Amino acid sequence: MIVHMGGCLCGALRFEAIGAGKPSVYCHCFFCRRQTGAPVTAFVEFRRSDAFRWTKGKPAIYRSSPTVERRFCRRCGTPLTFEATRYGDRIYIAISAFDDPNPLPPPQAHDHWSHKIAWFDTADTLPRHRGSSTATETGA
Repeated sequence: MIVHMGGCLCGALRFEAIGAGKPSVYCHCFFCRRQTGAPVTAFVEFRRSDAFRWTKGKPAIYRSSPTVERRFCRRCGTPLTFEATRYGDRIYIAISAFDDPNPLPPPQAHDHWSHKIAWFDTADTLPRHRGSSTATETGA
């Protein structure tokens, strides 16, 4: 069984994600950009119940909408996860929070492309969804 480990910048929070993970998306929505301070955010999907656990510390939670929770380190501010009630048992983990993100599946699309920063572009040929793809919706 593959175990991916990760955590925040200061080390106060650590987690394990078990298995290969499922490809997710690059998100260009206002909420993800604002949370990370980056022009785009990349996530990978795992199941909360059997493939993800916090191994050190307890993250702070920011409810960015009535049905969305974003977990982060209260000490150093590192954004870690995105969870929405509409996605049930799925958790979306920021790829940059993993110790070694290389073995994880890369995102398969760009969501909220219509919200991207005007000067930001990519050289890939992935699908670009004006809003959300059917796989995930990371904004709001």
